[in-house]
Amino acid sequence: MSGEQTNDQATLQQFASAASRLPGFYFQCNPTTYTFNWIRGDVRRLTGREAMAFTSGAVAFIDHVHDDDRDGVVEEVQARIDARENWSVLYRLKRTDGQLVWARGYGGAVYGQDGTPTMLEGIIIDVTNQQTERDAWIATAQEMKTRNAAIINAAEDVLDTMQSLNMLSINASIEAARAGNSGRGFAIVAQEMNRLAGAAESAAASIRKLTDQTPDGRNSRRTRKLRLTQTARSDGADAA
Repeated sequence: MSGEQTNDQATLQQFASAASRLPGFYFQCNPTTYTFNWIRGDVRRLTGREAMAFTSGAVAFIDHVHDDDRDGVVEEVQARIDARENWSVLYRLKRTDGQLVWARGYGGAVYGQDGTPTMLEGIIIDVTNQQTERDAWIATAQEMKTRNAAIINAAEDVLDTMQSLNMLSINASIEAARAGNSGRGFAIVAQEMNRLAGAAESAAASIRKLTDQTPDGRNSRRTRKLRLTQTARSDGADAA
């Protein structure tokens, strides 16, 4: 065995050793039939089958792709081949035990002198954990958005109540002034209501400032203003 062959063999062994540590596998396959010429890595993790099942042609890897994802994967890969670009595709695989795993495939075509692809090569990685975490994060974010919207709606109701209290305090002050000496007790109540209304208005301003810092809060304010405007117009039309 020549020194060059020895070096090549050592390089292949190093490559195989590195590939065995991946949560997935490297591959090279036929661009027409998608039959694998060789596989290096843990294909069993993703499919439940040994590499020989695919390299022998006994099983087609594409058949392990989820039915709902298969056409999209083929179309995306072919589009990237036609554009002479690398692909990055996310899809689900069906293992032999029925378990679904998420996979991310990266790859590209090798082209001959006439410009046609002679082989496809790349890597397919198990990304189930990352996808599960992403889905959980999205669900949490959606739940927080729903709760935030409920809090904002409740805050808007509080603001309406505070504004009503402010109007009552003004009316109470007017009535107390009209009553004169006989309305002193009423004046004390009006004064206390006015104090509470002032505190309420300060709290209302703080709530508005906080809710207006969020998109949901701004949308809620715009919706409420529109509804109040429409109500006022309707009341005016009825009065006329």
